[in-house]
Amino acid sequence: MRGLAIIVFLSVVAVSVFGSCAREPEKEIEAAVEEPLKEEGERVVGGFSHIQTEEGRVVLKLEGDSVSGLGQETVTIQNPRVERFFYEGDEENSVELEASKGLWNKDSGQVEMEKDVKGVIRFEDEIIIHHADSVCYEAKKHTIILEGRVKIERMRDILNADKVTIYLDEGHKEIIKVVAEGNVTGRIFPEK
Repeated sequence: MRGLAIIVFLSVVAVSVFGSCAREPEKEIEAAVEEPLKEEGERVVGGFSHIQTEEGRVVLKLEGDSVSGLGQETVTIQNPRVERFFYEGDEENSVELEASKGLWNKDSGQVEMEKDVKGVIRFEDEIIIHHADSVCYEAKKHTIILEGRVKIERMRDILNADKVTIYLDEGHKEIIKVVAEGNVTGRIFPEK
């Protein structure tokens, strides 16, 4: 009899515990909400985007995770991404760069980026930037300067150097020349 009383007691406890859980209304799972862009004085966190247009088309797109110094000539950007587009007829020529830190001069348009620089330069050929410690893109001077353990690839060619300067023509139609300096190594295949 005592065993039956224990079973009845445990059954009552189980029903009251599990029964009360079953009767609680289910909580609705809330969808993740993206935190909106926050401006903190001269700082923007949560995402930054600047788009420059010429004649109704996008020529420069500059993005980052956060920026500071918006009221100043030079803006600091975390995880900057730069896309510069040049058009000739139906061809799209572009420069795409990304890094961990960057500076953007709003007046000159110069963008300096450092740490884990990667990117692609697309003109008649494509130059893939596998690594550089820093890059300085000067649109007005038509140059892209890569420094620090630079590794780039152009078609089958691979080039390593301390510094690589890429010169674009003024019309941004082609790459005029690529100059490598310091500890230059690589594999170059002559054109046929």
